[in-house]
Amino acid sequence: MDDISMKPQQLTITALSEEGEGIGRLDGMAVFVPGALPGEMVECHLVEQKKNYAKGRMTRVLEASPLRGIPPCPYFPECGGCQLQHLDYQGQLEAKRVTVQDALERIGGFKGVEVPMTLGMSEPYRYRNNGQYPIRKINGQIRIGFFKAGSHEVIDIKDCLIQPEINARVVAAIKAWIQETGLTTYNPKTQEGLMRHLMIRHSNVTGGLMVVLVATEKTLPGKAGLIERLRDAVPEIESIILNTNIKPGSQVLGPHNKVLFGSDRINGELDGFKFGISPLSFFQVNTDQTKVLYQKAIEFADLKGDETVFDVYSGIGTISLSLSRKARKVYGIESVRPAVEDAVENAKRAGVSHVEFVAGLAEDVMPRLAEAGIWADVVVLDPPRKGCEPAVLRTLLDMKPEKIVYVSCKPSTLARDLKILCGGGESGLEEAVYKLAAVQPVDLFGETGHVECVILMQRSGVKGEK
Repeated sequence: MDDISMKPQQLTITALSEEGEGIGRLDGMAVFVPGALPGEMVECHLVEQKKNYAKGRMTRVLEASPLRGIPPCPYFPECGGCQLQHLDYQGQLEAKRVTVQDALERIGGFKGVEVPMTLGMSEPYRYRNNGQYPIRKINGQIRIGFFKAGSHEVIDIKDCLIQPEINARVVAAIKAWIQETGLTTYNPKTQEGLMRHLMIRHSNVTGGLMVVLVATEKTLPGKAGLIERLRDAVPEIESIILNTNIKPGSQVLGPHNKVLFGSDRINGELDGFKFGISPLSFFQVNTDQTKVLYQKAIEFADLKGDETVFDVYSGIGTISLSLSRKARKVYGIESVRPAVEDAVENAKRAGVSHVEFVAGLAEDVMPRLAEAGIWADVVVLDPPRKGCEPAVLRTLLDMKPEKIVYVSCKPSTLARDLKILCGGGESGLEEAVYKLAAVQPVDLFGETGHVECVILMQRSGVKGEK
């Protein structure tokens, strides 16, 4: 493969990566090609080569997939927010199914696993209830939009098709206000400038909006004019908040919030429960598909009414409250204390008394509960993209609940964790403690490469069970 980057290469694309890139092979090496689709033959130049993989830049589609179409968004593919607008939606669902199956087979070692079709949404546009927009000034002009694919350059976007249409009115009003007031915008290289990000959250209860301006100071010059402009342009706004973030890096929100107008929260509804949502609250961005995801998790748990359930990485209590309908007792375990405080309030609001939220690391809390004589019959895991901490997996192998339901947002880390829980010798144990019993991918992020997945593991019946 000498001088391989100097000449175009022809590749047959066989699958999509977790990031929505086409995957082909060249002399046995995986090559990731943005924009290429499964079943296509493409011409590309290699632009980056590592020990085990390479990245390519597509120059021509030699044989197009019949599922390739015309993307409706004028910013695609320059904008990095979506990767699959040129792929028919049914093709997206199949590609995501294959992504999950490939991860389970290749990383997890589950040969021949059957993965059903991804559960899709009725309309893969306008589904997000949370939009985060970086703010920059380029050549004297304010840009509010999203990052260009593979860079930190901000593309100015008037309307994003996976965000509600009303967001465009908020963006336009804030852009005009910053331009007219002459406020500075943040420069990540110099770490100077005031305005960093705009976040817009939506309530599916009232239809109202929360507008969060992220800045490097705790005061905002000209805020009265901003409030008036926003309320005139978008009467649906229920809350305007100034969030302060002084830390360098890519994290959007800082820890400090100041209410400029309205309430410090908006309401969200999920599975019949209402949740108070603050700027810092984690709440799934696709409410309708989250209901599908959680319903599948509850179906896999198959609770009979007498079980004790641990909901690990419980956040503000969304899954915990849904589980409470069919469980004797639910313990929500969460390391982020403000989320635990929100969860307690959400349970009180719902009148649910048999859910208890515990602040702390799961690997510390679960053994402590066991020492107090509290054992889980079922454990539900809903970790971030990095998956479960190794100590959490070791704790589960020690406790051996009858069932584990794993809700994942990244197939590769899911497969890695399952290999430990279901792998026998891979776990350092003579026999596998758990067997993989059911799999179901769910699409929460249409037009992107991301896919959620629910897994059911059942205890295999090894010695040392509770």
